Amino acid sequence: PRRSSDLKFSKANTAFQIAADVRALKAALPAGAIIRYDSWLGAEGQTSSEQSVNTPFVLMFALLGVVLAVLIVATLVSGAVVASYRRIGVLKSIGFTPGQVAGSYLAQIGVPAIAGVVAGTVAGNLWAGPTLNTAAGLFKIGVQHVPAWIDVAVPAGMCLLVAVAASVPALRAGPMSAVHATAARPSP
Repeated sequence: PRRSSDLKFSKANTAFQIAADVRALKAALPAGAIIRYDSWLGAEGQTSSEQSVNTPFVLMFALLGVVLAVLIVATLVSGAVVASYRRIGVLKSIGFTPGQVAGSYLAQIGVPAIAGVVAGTVAGNLWAGPTLNTAAGLFKIGVQHVPAWIDVAVPAGMCLLVAVAASVPALRAGPMSAVHATAARPSP
């Protein structure tokens, strides 16, 4: 025998459809068999209203995080260029082109950035899966997962942001002459 909590209506998208199905069910069952019912629409409405309050805050913190990440990367690469003037001079004196010098600094930040993006994507999926499924379990709507396009677009976007933020100081290192770079002292 099926429990009453296992019964579902085939169409329950609106309060009118639910009320019509409840009336049909009451007519088919003995009087008093249905004492009350709870519609999922109330819980869905409450969840939607709570999410609409949180969404602007989440978006602002996400944007702030992206801006701070770009600033940190630009500062890090800029510091690496300033601290490595002597190395730049040595690279130039052994025949590195300006593009190769800039490329070496982009690689210094790119390799750890790619490793961080991969680790972050895996960790994010491991965290988001149970969180999504907990919410999905409340409404009994099945298994939820992070869409594949997010697993591709977000890491690609972060790698692009790192490349743009790192390219300005890295390109500044490329055109330095070997003599200027070797003689320059980083400011304390």
